Amino acid sequence: MRRSFRRHSGGAAFAYVMVWMLSLAAVVAFSEPLPLPNKPIPWRSAYMVGFPDSYDTIGFICATGPFEAYTARHVVDALGGHMAWKQGVNGGRLRLAERWEKRDLARVITDLPFPVWAHVAKLPPEQGSTVWGPNRLDADDARPIMLQAQILGLDDADSLIASGPAAFGGSGGCGWNEQGEVIAINFALLLPGQQQPYLRVVFEPLWGDWRTKR
Repeated sequence: MRRSFRRHSGGAAFAYVMVWMLSLAAVVAFSEPLPLPNKPIPWRSAYMVGFPDSYDTIGFICATGPFEAYTARHVVDALGGHMAWKQGVNGGRLRLAERWEKRDLARVITDLPFPVWAHVAKLPPEQGSTVWGPNRLDADDARPIMLQAQILGLDDADSLIASGPAAFGGSGGCGWNEQGEVIAINFALLLPGQQQPYLRVVFEPLWGDWRTKR
């Protein structure tokens, strides 16, 4: 739908810009990390991602700051750089900030601040501990159905492997530890086979200095 705009006088235009800037500053001021320890698990720091001006979504992004988020590289590639995040009535456009070539990881920046975001963990998760994450969307597309998996450890490719029920559609979503901190980004599923009889969820590590590893 095409919109029409009236021309404003210089004074009115200036007042409009000032109101917009003050509104944005107020939103940023109230965009805060979730408190730690955080229970229930902070599902609100995971946002659906898709094409701008479309209701279709293909995965998630994981907000780690007011304007910063991580996702799977293949989610960014599938959208061809034309990205927008959505959560209920909130939403904004995204641009690519970093793209890892050897890891399925990307960092994006939003034009409007995320209402909620989560801290990145400084310490690695313990083997056998629980990792939580958005798995897929429920019927009203408002809240993701949660993944709850048990951490097995890092594989030879330095991917974080977890065992638990999962479904396709969780790519790019946060992996939270039991304190609500982001430890990894979901990017793949390993289906059961002869070598591995159980379903595995695969994450890109993000804790500590993993964000600087290429």
